[in-house]
Amino acid sequence: MTHVSPMVRSQFDSLSPELRKAILDRNVKINTLYDLIDVLGDIIREAEAQ
Repeated sequence: MTHVSPMVRSQFDSLSPELRKAILDRNVKINTLYDLIDVLGDIIREAEAQ
């Protein structure tokens, strides 16, 4: 189950619904802004590889 820390919740909530769903589907822990950036980077790399 994905966990988004209250410290980065506003940044997470500002993302598009599609990105939020893609992140939630990964079952990751996002405690810092760097964690969020890392997950977004992974999503971008995977999309570019397709």
